[in-house]
Amino acid sequence: MTITRFLSCTAVIFLLSFYDTNAQSLSQNDQNELGQYLHMQVAAEAVPGMVVMVANKKKVIYKSAVGFNSISNNDTLLIDDIFNIASMTKAITSVVIMQLYEQGRIGLDDEAQKYLPKIGDMQVISTFNQTDTTFTTRPLDHPITIRQLLTHTSGIGYPFCNDTLAMISEKRKNEKSSSSYLDFPLLHEPGIYWTYGMSTDVLGDIIEKITDTLIDKYYSERIFKPLGMVNTFYTVPTDKYNRLTNFYDHVNGEYKERPSNGTDKPILKGGNGLYSTAEDYTKFLQMLLNKGTFNGIKILSKTSVNEMTKNQIGDLFVDTQKGALPGLSNDFPARAGKDKYGLGFVIRTATDYDIIKRNPGSYDWAGLFNTYYWVDPAAGITVVVMMQVRPFYDDACINTLNDFEKSLYQHLNKTNPIASLSGKPLYQNFR
Repeated sequence: MTITRFLSCTAVIFLLSFYDTNAQSLSQNDQNELGQYLHMQVAAEAVPGMVVMVANKKKVIYKSAVGFNSISNNDTLLIDDIFNIASMTKAITSVVIMQLYEQGRIGLDDEAQKYLPKIGDMQVISTFNQTDTTFTTRPLDHPITIRQLLTHTSGIGYPFCNDTLAMISEKRKNEKSSSSYLDFPLLHEPGIYWTYGMSTDVLGDIIEKITDTLIDKYYSERIFKPLGMVNTFYTVPTDKYNRLTNFYDHVNGEYKERPSNGTDKPILKGGNGLYSTAEDYTKFLQMLLNKGTFNGIKILSKTSVNEMTKNQIGDLFVDTQKGALPGLSNDFPARAGKDKYGLGFVIRTATDYDIIKRNPGSYDWAGLFNTYYWVDPAAGITVVVMMQVRPFYDDACINTLNDFEKSLYQHLNKTNPIASLSGKPLYQNFR
């Protein structure tokens, strides 16, 4: 080894001894520049409004609320406004399942029908006629397991992102109003494809069966209260109605405002239905970033968090889900065919990343109304971006999200300058 190389390596090791991802921070100037970008998006009418929060392991390092809750009433969006987080509910359900796993009350490879016998009666589509939407089914070759429900490889789909189920749902809408997973056939045998769907709803029902408690109460006792998530619930209290965010349909380049439906009958499902704030959900993500513990409160073991956030689908990849109902969802996700899936999260595993974006090993998901989050363990940060717009994966919302992500990592790299001799951020060279 040359003297230069030896000294370089020694310097890096010395710097590493002082480097702590808890110290990830943003200068006031960086925060101002990020805020300027978000305000520009609202001024350009790219999005009606958004709340953004970034945290390290210990504290929030950036937060901003820009734009409007209600454009028609000229009500600005506030940092503690309450959003319908839809499928961001899934991560919480997955964590509760892992709690039950740690308690020895459920096995990841248990058959789901052990807890919900009706699951054993579900059948898979054998033939489908697109002309008249008639179809035939057959029994499953293998029962659905808990792990397959957690990884969305069960074969259970969603009508809003599958043409076949959308046509079946449309035909049945005058016959029944139920949207239960039991009302639809499986799209394929369990374990052979990644298909986004109502699998987490099944897990919610299993949690209620095992605990003999409704999930709203159980989640409150096991997740929300311990973490101090005081603004997360299936039923929004009446004294907090004024903090509910309004919805916007993005149609033909225009945003059409409609009131929040938070006062409607609550949806107690494992896969959606929760309302929350950026601050509350950040606490949940910080718990995951800290490998299961936050502010001295242990929610999960480190082993469970590691298991949840690694590839659990083998050679399969997260596949493109087609927007079957245009007003509700576009095609998603953007990195289909590249990323993997864990026990409740998309896992970024590809190495073809840009140095100013989140690192491989990051995990994430989203909600139907364009709420997004990710955890980047290598960078030591969590990010929550809340909007309230349909359709899901709306182009303007995605462009805003992506540009903010790029800008955020650029500012993080500038504020936290410890780097290798290659000039790349340290946390991307030492993972």
